[in-house]
Amino acid sequence: MSRKPRSDSKLDNLPESRVLELRDGLLGGWRYEDALSWLETECDVSSSMAALSGFFKRHCKPVLKQRRQLAALKAEVLVEEAGKTDWDAAILEDVKQMVFEFMQDPNADFEKTEKLLRLVLKSRDQDMTERRVKLLEAAARKAEEAEAVTGDGKLSAEEKDARMREIFGLG
Repeated sequence: MSRKPRSDSKLDNLPESRVLELRDGLLGGWRYEDALSWLETECDVSSSMAALSGFFKRHCKPVLKQRRQLAALKAEVLVEEAGKTDWDAAILEDVKQMVFEFMQDPNADFEKTEKLLRLVLKSRDQDMTERRVKLLEAAARKAEEAEAVTGDGKLSAEEKDARMREIFGLG
């Protein structure tokens, strides 16, 4: 449990605007030495490291905790939304646009543009490979279904023919 600040705490008795400035400074990356120097020059208050540490625990840690919670919520939403987005296609379009812009620039570094173009082509090859795999998997499923139909001794030739047309989308 956090201790209650003393009633004579110099830092907690600063005007609210100065408390917020100190808090924001510490959250913004001030070192304790910087904060102590600021307090002395701007607020005419001398303080100790221990008092500043207590101030940080009371004023900054709750803000950091809220920021972390908000960041976690944002991350959850992003992960949820990421599942609904075709990121590869979106990124590929951005890369294509960059390649186009590089190629229009007369001062463009040809080697970098070529590397970027190769990445685009590699990505397209990967997309084509993924499509081929999906098509082959679908064809394999249809072949397995067709094999099961041909081996089914309970079906008549007409029923087998109708079922095969259905499997292969011919009828």
